[in-house]
Amino acid sequence: MKNKSFMHLTLLMMVMLIISFVSCGDDDDKKEDNPQNANLLVGNWYYLYEWDEDVKNEILLIYDSNGTFTWEEYNQDGDWTSHDNYKGNYVYDEDEERLIMTFTRTSDSNAYARGQVLEFNVISLNSKKLVIGEGEYDERWKWEDYAYTFSKTTKSSL
Repeated sequence: MKNKSFMHLTLLMMVMLIISFVSCGDDDDKKEDNPQNANLLVGNWYYLYEWDEDVKNEILLIYDSNGTFTWEEYNQDGDWTSHDNYKGNYVYDEDEERLIMTFTRTSDSNAYARGQVLEFNVISLNSKKLVIGEGEYDERWKWEDYAYTFSKTTKSSL
């Protein structure tokens, strides 16, 4: 009788052990469940920086699902203004949280940017806000150079 009870207890413990291993898979790590999903990047994003009423920088970024982007930028500093358009290809590496943008076509005033590659750290990404940083991340000082906060928009041009 003691032997049967011991076997039943052993069998029950083995079943519980097997069930616990089966439920501990990497199912939790699927990209579909990751809120920082590349599909969130697709769409129109707007950035505005105003130093004062005379100095302003606006950027409209449009990411398409085919891996291309359009970057429209307007700058104003007193009476001086510039309005430039860029096009290119992008890669969003979700694992490294890196956004790599390669410029393929630019407006005539910025032909020097053709072929330029910009790499950004994706600080956060959700359905309403994109924050990207340039430079090295440092726990003490946070972003060494710049961080840009874009808002999802319906604008199609500046």
